Amino acid sequence: MEDKVTMTDLTDQTAQEGKPFPQILLNPLVRDPFHPAASMTWRVSGNLVLGATVQNGILSVLPLDAEWSGSEDLTISAADPAGHADSIGVRFIVIAVNDPPEWIRNNPDISMLEDSSAAVSLDSLRGRLRDIDNAIKDIAFSVRGNISIQWQLDSGRNRIVLRPLHDWYGSESIIFSATDKGGAFDLDTVLVTVQRVLDPPAPFSVVLPLYAQYNSWPDTIRFAWRRSSTRDSVGVVYYAWNLREQAGLVDPLRRGIVTDTTYAFAPDPFLDNGVFFWSVEAVDQYGLRRESDNMGILHVNSSGAETQNSLIPAVSRLDQNYPNPFNPNTRITFGISGIKDVRLAVYNPLGQEVRILFLGRKNAGVHSVEWDGCDARGSRVPSGVYIYRLEAGDKIFFRKMVLAQ
Repeated sequence: MEDKVTMTDLTDQTAQEGKPFPQILLNPLVRDPFHPAASMTWRVSGNLVLGATVQNGILSVLPLDAEWSGSEDLTISAADPAGHADSIGVRFIVIAVNDPPEWIRNNPDISMLEDSSAAVSLDSLRGRLRDIDNAIKDIAFSVRGNISIQWQLDSGRNRIVLRPLHDWYGSESIIFSATDKGGAFDLDTVLVTVQRVLDPPAPFSVVLPLYAQYNSWPDTIRFAWRRSSTRDSVGVVYYAWNLREQAGLVDPLRRGIVTDTTYAFAPDPFLDNGVFFWSVEAVDQYGLRRESDNMGILHVNSSGAETQNSLIPAVSRLDQNYPNPFNPNTRITFGISGIKDVRLAVYNPLGQEVRILFLGRKNAGVHSVEWDGCDARGSRVPSGVYIYRLEAGDKIFFRKMVLAQ
């Protein structure tokens, strides 16, 4: 029998990046007619980026760099006590793995006021990350775990906008997720605190008389409006009824304070005839105020008998908005002398259309429309002078109004 050591060939070995290869039992790979396998001396060579050790006839191989991928050929040799030897070549292949991005610094907690918003810059998020396998600029961000905090990706401004649900306040933990192109991600938890803000009384409207005409001041006029409420107190503390000679005046001609939703006004001899506007303020126990959404108009010493809510103007007209200046809401009142196609729109000083407030057919009478200071897309417009234009049949009217800071 030939005195020779022989080894059995091995197939290629594979492992994922950063992971060790499966251990190889070497003794079953060698044949020697005169010496047992346990007496063999083993040697591994050719490795530069792989670490290789043999202990008790077991070969262990792993990458020296956890981020390295590729292949390397190793030579495994067996020698018996007599000096006879054989060797085989084995290819070890490391398969690349996409590592997730990693938050290396936690994001700070966030605080905002009730019914407001907070913006988190995407650049600030990127500055707290590292990713070995992908460019930071390619990382995508999202928010998880949110219930009362809504979020929106504002790509145009390179930010994430956080906004609590309406009237919600408290604390909620949200999770910023950073995801690379391969779908790997890392998470960072942030505490968002929404501080309570006292709300003014809820919106409400005046009811009667919305439009009335008198030949002279009557002995008593009864005014009525809908009830307001507030979430921050037991209820509305009182209502302030106001009578003005012009819609834009700040100081009223007459003022009445009541706790109910009606007010009986007895005109005094010092009131002249003319056109008057009335509205109501709801005031809560904290002094927060809410002006009624609409206002009523009184004509005194005008032709015709007394009517409520049904007076038809002799000619169409466009009244001055109220309040003026305003922020953010104002109400525009106009009269129509007959059934007409109506278009009411707001323009900026450059003549560019900002928003159409009404487009359609209106019956004869007095009508009002509220503008909330937003354009057609729902975005707040800057302060300044604006023009509102009324087309009623073949008549066109213009007026100016001022949106204040």
